[in-house]
Amino acid sequence: MPPALIALTIAAYATGTTEEFLIVGLLPTVATELGIALLLAGLIVSVYAFGAPKVTALTGRMPRKALLLGQMALFIAVNVLAALALSYPVLLAGRVLSVFTFNLGLAVGGWVGGLVVSPLSLGTTPLVGAALVALAFLATLRRARPAAPLSA
Repeated sequence: MPPALIALTIAAYATGTTEEFLIVGLLPTVATELGIALLLAGLIVSVYAFGAPKVTALTGRMPRKALLLGQMALFIAVNVLAALALSYPVLLAGRVLSVFTFNLGLAVGGWVGGLVVSPLSLGTTPLVGAALVALAFLATLRRARPAAPLSA
């Protein structure tokens, strides 16, 4: 496996677990810690429905390697902001910013992944990505709610 594909795989798994799945199990804790309603805390998950196509279109002419490196650096920075947030507005701002970096990383990472594999493997590359998303989901079931049974 090419080193670039290994790096993309690790990045996809790490971003998938932290951005999409882990937070869902933590919503009751987030609501309690910030003193807000659970429904309001749920908005930090809902913001993921916005923005990806716009950011991808705006960055279409940038060099892909620099874009991916910048995306990961910004992804880490906004997640640190969200993790250290002491108020709901700061947490929501971190999540809104992270949606752009996350979705941009998926779009550009998928494109770059297609470039680094052989033409014979091109059809299986999306399957590997989908499998990693599924693994990220399964891995976060226990981390997000350690006391919950897997069947819940």
